[in-house]
Amino acid sequence: MVIGSSRAELRRTPAPLPGRDELLASGQLQVHSTAGVCASGGQLSSTEQVAAYRSLVGEALERGRTGLRIAADVPPLARSGPGARWQLHVHEQLADAMMGTVAMTALCLDDSAPEADVLAPVTLLHPGQHSGEEEPLAHLSGRGPSLSLHDEVDGTQADGLSRALVDVARGTPGEVVLDLSDLRFLDVAGARALARAADVLRGSGVRLRLVRVPRVAVRCLKPFGLSGGDTVPA
Repeated sequence: MVIGSSRAELRRTPAPLPGRDELLASGQLQVHSTAGVCASGGQLSSTEQVAAYRSLVGEALERGRTGLRIAADVPPLARSGPGARWQLHVHEQLADAMMGTVAMTALCLDDSAPEADVLAPVTLLHPGQHSGEEEPLAHLSGRGPSLSLHDEVDGTQADGLSRALVDVARGTPGEVVLDLSDLRFLDVAGARALARAADVLRGSGVRLRLVRVPRVAVRCLKPFGLSGGDTVPA
């Protein structure tokens, strides 16, 4: 299943694929517009969409297929603003949990070369990432008041991290706990990004608390007041 903004364009894209017409006719290859699989206004309806995917997997298995593979163009949704990115984050978490139990894989794609400030906070929501020759770095996971930051954060992902944190944590009542135990590297730019996110969230009534901070991050966080009482060094 291929999902994108223009169904007509997507149908032309696999033209070189051997047996394309037969695949489309049999339903083995399906093409859908983003609007056709999202709720009104272009926003993801996370629970409904995940339930629909689960149903589609069942239908594929009943037809004798081995499962369902989805490739989707996500950035048009992300461009809708922070609210859409929050919905995307919820969707990613629900979809990841579902894919651990059904025969389905998914790939989020973009070929429109969007500006970095659009794609960066979206990329951080994906555990597996690839952009040109760049290696995947940080990954933000979790839901609601419990989040985790994984792998490495440096200057290249600092701004995206700050905005991703604000996008997914804003609106959570009280306190959001960010677990850093799986963080392998953090530089000053990354620490500054965490401090900036904490300030923005504080302004909206949300406290960001860092826990299980590894030794590699303590030194960079301390000048920003994010160590000591706010952290528990691993």
